[in-house]
Amino acid sequence: MPSPTIRCAPLLVAAACIAPGPVPPQPATDRFEDLAARPGRGAFQFPPASEPSGPTGPTGPTGPTDPSGGEGPRSGSDAAGVGDGEHPLVARLELILPDRERFVLHGTLPVPPGLDLERPGRTPLAVLSRDAQRTPIPAQVQVVARGPRGEPQVVEVAALVDRHPAAAPGKRQRYAVVRGDFPADPAPAVPGPARELADPDGPGPLLLRTRDVYGNRYQVDLRGDPRAPGFGSATLLAEGPALRRRRTYSTLVPIKDPGEDSGEDSGQGPPLPHLMGVHAYLTEWAGDGRLSLELRVHNGCCAGSQPPSELETPLGSVYWDALELVLPAGWRAVPLVRDPFFGRHRREGNSTVVPIVGPLPDGRLHMMGPQAQLHRRLTLVPPGSPGRRREAAALEGLAFNLREGELWSWWNPRTAHYFPQRSLLAHWGPYVRDSLKGNAALRARLAARRNQLARTLESGRPQAGLLAGPLMGWAQPVGASTEGMTGGVGIVALEGQRAAAAASASGVEALMLEHRMNASRQPEAMWNRRGEPVGVFLWRRPGDGKVPIDYRTHGRVVPPDFRLPCDGGPGPNPQLAEVHLSGRRPPYDQGTPHLAEGRITARDDNILAWMPHDGAHLVRITKNTKALVWLANDALARDDLLLSAELFHLYYHEFEHERASWSVGATLRVSESIARAFPHHGLPMGRDQAWGIDAMCAAYSLASPAWRDLHRPWFSRVARLMIDGAMPSGMLERITIPKILDSRHAAAQAFECLFLLHAQRCIAESVLAGTQDGLRRELDALHLRSLEYLFWGPVWACLPAPGSGGGTWCGPRWHFAVAPPGGYEEPPYSDAAHWGPDHMPADGLDGGIEQGYVWGPLEYGMLVSPGVGRGLANRYLRRALDCGTHPGNAPDLVRFFFQAAARDAGDNSGHWAGFVGRLQALGADGR
Repeated sequence: MPSPTIRCAPLLVAAACIAPGPVPPQPATDRFEDLAARPGRGAFQFPPASEPSGPTGPTGPTGPTDPSGGEGPRSGSDAAGVGDGEHPLVARLELILPDRERFVLHGTLPVPPGLDLERPGRTPLAVLSRDAQRTPIPAQVQVVARGPRGEPQVVEVAALVDRHPAAAPGKRQRYAVVRGDFPADPAPAVPGPARELADPDGPGPLLLRTRDVYGNRYQVDLRGDPRAPGFGSATLLAEGPALRRRRTYSTLVPIKDPGEDSGEDSGQGPPLPHLMGVHAYLTEWAGDGRLSLELRVHNGCCAGSQPPSELETPLGSVYWDALELVLPAGWRAVPLVRDPFFGRHRREGNSTVVPIVGPLPDGRLHMMGPQAQLHRRLTLVPPGSPGRRREAAALEGLAFNLREGELWSWWNPRTAHYFPQRSLLAHWGPYVRDSLKGNAALRARLAARRNQLARTLESGRPQAGLLAGPLMGWAQPVGASTEGMTGGVGIVALEGQRAAAAASASGVEALMLEHRMNASRQPEAMWNRRGEPVGVFLWRRPGDGKVPIDYRTHGRVVPPDFRLPCDGGPGPNPQLAEVHLSGRRPPYDQGTPHLAEGRITARDDNILAWMPHDGAHLVRITKNTKALVWLANDALARDDLLLSAELFHLYYHEFEHERASWSVGATLRVSESIARAFPHHGLPMGRDQAWGIDAMCAAYSLASPAWRDLHRPWFSRVARLMIDGAMPSGMLERITIPKILDSRHAAAQAFECLFLLHAQRCIAESVLAGTQDGLRRELDALHLRSLEYLFWGPVWACLPAPGSGGGTWCGPRWHFAVAPPGGYEEPPYSDAAHWGPDHMPADGLDGGIEQGYVWGPLEYGMLVSPGVGRGLANRYLRRALDCGTHPGNAPDLVRFFFQAAARDAGDNSGHWAGFVGRLQALGADGR
C-alpha cells in the first residue's frame, strides 16, 4: 500500500547530544498585574496566579456588563455584584426565553478552584428565581471538564426555573448563579409520560428497526433493556433535580415479526448476525413531558484483539431499507432538521412509526460502508403536547455564561478554561457587520450560518457559499471528498467562541448541524459490543501486548477487517450479491469496490469516495465536538471526541506493533527510537501529531478518572519526546519532501511548527500543570526557545505585502530548511557548534509570510515568560505587534482583527480569539 515512509538512518548510529538551553523559572505571579493600577482602562485586576477563590466566591470589584451594544431585548437584570442578600453572586447565565412558563435552564460554567461537588445530598450552586423573594433554586451541577489534578474546571448548571412574569418568549433573560450550601434533590420531577417512555420497565415501545435485502427485520430497544436482544450497555450520565440523562448501546439483531412461527426466518433468505450498532442518548427534563433523543448509528462493530462476540463481527458494506423509530401511539418525533428522507408518521397498531431515514424509491436499499456512521437529533413529544415555536428541548433552555467583571466566565482570567489549551476568550464589542454592531452583528451572522446549514439539509442541495456534497440518502457531507482538502477552512484552534461571546443558541445549533454533516463523511466508527471505543488498549494482544496493526488516521490505513475488497479487505458479506443481482443498489453506491480487482469511483455523489478527514486535518471534526461539549455538555459529541482521541492513540502509541511491509511505522515508540539515536536532531512530527495531541488533551479533560489514569503516562512520554527530540532551535519537524524546498534540505513548515506549539500548550495546561511541574517547565522552556527562533531568528522576515497597496508583511517564512536532506545523522542547521550561529542556507527559505497561526503561541509565550517585560511591555506581546501588517499598537491590532472578521473569509478568530481576549483584559479594547 503506497504511503510515505519514515526516512531515517539505521538506529545503531549514535549522534552527539546537543543540550537544550536552560530552563527558566516559572513566574510566581501574573505577568500583567502592573495594569491593575492603570485608571480608566477597564482592565481586570489580576490576582496572583496562586490565589484560589475563597469559600464565598470571587472577591474584588465587579465591573459593568459588557456594553458592546446589540444585546437584544432583556428583562429583569440583577444589580451588579449582588446575590440574594445571603449568598454571593458568582455568575450570570443568559438565554432566549422559550414558550414554556417553566423550563430547565442549563448551561456550562467555568469555575475557580475549591468548588466542592462531593458532598452527598448537597450542591454548592443555586439559580435565583425571578420572583420578588429571589428564592435560590438548588442547581444540579455536573462536571464537564477537569483540570490536571482532577479538580472541576467547567461544570454544567441546570435548574427548573420560571420566566419573569413580565417577560415574553423570544426575549433574552439573565439568571443569577449564587454560591452556598444548598440541599440537592436526588431525582428530577419528570412528568409520567416521559419517564414511562424512557424507563426500560415502562410500557414503551421505544425501538429502532430496519430490514435487509431479504426482508429480515432487525431491531433494538433504545431504552437499554438488558433483556432485549442486542443489548450492550446502559449508563446513567446525569441525574438530579433538573434532568436525567442516560446512554444506551445496542446492536441491531434479527428478530421475528410479531405472530410469526419462531422456527422460521422472517425474510426470504438468511439474515446477517447483526447490522449496525446504535448509541442512544436520552434526556428527561423536569417539568416537561418531552424527551431529547440523540442517535449514533454506525457500521463499525469491532472487538479489537479481544475475543469477539457475534455482535462484534465486521460486516463490510451493509444494505437496509429504512430506519424506523417506533413510539407509543400518539407520540411525535420532531427532528432538529427535517431532511428529505425524514418520513411521515404513521399508525401501526398501538404504535406510531416514524421513518428517520425513509426508503429510497424503486425498492432500492440504503448502503453504509465499513465504519460509516450517521447522527440524528430528535425531540420526542407526548400526545396532547401543545405546539411550540421551537421543539428542540435540548436547545430551549440552553444558557451561556456572561462576561461581567470578576464573575465566573470564559472572559475572566481566573476561570479561563476554554478548550484543552485553557484559553481566555475575546468579547466582540468592536465587531461591525451589515450595519449591526457587537453581539447583535455576531448573532445575526450565527443565525445566518445556522439557516444556511439547515436549508442544505432540508433541501438536500448545498446553499451558496457552503462547500458540501450532494444528498446521498442518509448522508449529506460537508467539505470536499478528499481526506486532505487543502486550505485553512475548518482549521481552527478555537471553535464555538463566537457562539459563547454572543450567547447564541443558534450558534450551537449550527455546530450540531455541521457535526452531523461531518460525521456522515467520517467513516471511522470502531465500537465494541458495549459501545466503548476500540482504542489501543483493546487492540493490544492479550498474550504479548503487541498491537497487531499499523493504523493511521489517513489513506484508508484501517484494520484489515474494515478494508474494502478492492483495498485488500475480506470479501463482501453474503447479502451483497443479492443486492446487486436484484438491482437494488442505491444511486450513491458506485463502482466496483466489492471486487478484489475493483475500484472506487471518484465522484462526489458516491459515498465511498468521501474519505474521513485525515490526521493532518483532524481538527475539522474535533473542533465541533470540543465546542459542543464545552458549551452544551453534549453527550453525543463527547463520545465522538473520545473516539477521535482513542483512534489517534492507536496511531501514535507507545507499544510494539506488527510492522506493515511498506513502513517501519509512525508510532510514538518509533519516534522515541529516533530521538534516542539522534537526540536533538528533529523528528517526523507535524500537524498530524499536533491535532491528535489536541484531541487527546481534550479527551483527558473530559474523560473519567479511569480513562485518565490509563492514558496519563502517554502524555508524559510525548512531552519528553518533544524535549529530547527538538533541535537546538526548538523546532521539532524535520521532513524531506518534494513540495517543501524541492527536497534540497530537510525542512519544516511554519504553520505546522505553530500547531505543534499549540499541542505543547495543551499538554502543559490539560495534563502537567500542578502534577508534573518540572516536566512542564521544560516543555514551556522549549516553547519559548521555539518562539525565539521563529520570531527573532533566521526564519523571521519582512516581505512586500501582496497586492498593489505597498507596505510589508512580517513574520516567519512559510518554508525553511532545518538540516541537510536525508536521514537524521547530519546535525541540524541550528547546531551553532557545527554550522555557526543563525545558520540558514542561501536557498533555505521559501514561500510567503505566516501570519494566520502565530497568535496562540505568542499569547502562551506572554503567559509563561518570566523577566521579559510585564503587561504591555511583554516581549512576546510587542513582537506580536510586528507581525502581519504590524500596526504598532495593541488597540489598532484588535481593530484590524475585527475589521477583517466582517468578511467570513477574513475571519481568523479561531486562532486569535485567545490572544485578543488577553489584550482586551489588558485594556486594549479595540473599539
